[in-house]
Amino acid sequence: MDRVAPAMFKGMSNEAAAFTASVPVKRSGDYVVVTVPAPYYEESEGIYIQQITKSVLNRNTLPTDWDQPVGLPTEILPLNKPYNVVVGSTFSGVVLSEGKPVAGAEIEIEYMASEPDLTVFAATESTVSPMPGGTIVALTDANGVFTFGIPKAGNWGFAALGSGPATEHNGKELSQDAVLWINASELK
Repeated sequence: MDRVAPAMFKGMSNEAAAFTASVPVKRSGDYVVVTVPAPYYEESEGIYIQQITKSVLNRNTLPTDWDQPVGLPTEILPLNKPYNVVVGSTFSGVVLSEGKPVAGAEIEIEYMASEPDLTVFAATESTVSPMPGGTIVALTDANGVFTFGIPKAGNWGFAALGSGPATEHNGKELSQDAVLWINASELK
């Protein structure tokens, strides 16, 4: 927490409280970055949402622990290196709740259409139009596994909705979601 500082992030039509962080990357290997935010109230749905988010960074292409669970209440465990995905390949993960696979979990799949500009801490113009038919959704199989074909380079987010053990916050329904971000590259 001594490397986190409050900031304001500017969206295309609004701004909100955010944080900047410094992650010291010294050794070769994988760095699993996790955020466990407080639940927020989503008025349009009438529920609280808590998105426990994970991203894996790598230094010097030495894989170490990208495939190990962190021990979060709910998380997506990647089944292939999340920083070594190429367009046209597939990405698979297993959804865990309290360390056990979650069968039938709904996974929302989102493309980061507006990359943040971290020099000014603001959103950039969107590079793609909205997804035809809305958000892409997949379901996990009996072993908690899902697979998605990667159609475009960039950052992809996978959110397992309501996969966590907590179901209530402040007397209202809570959707405790496991989120994993990956980066896909074009093969050159």
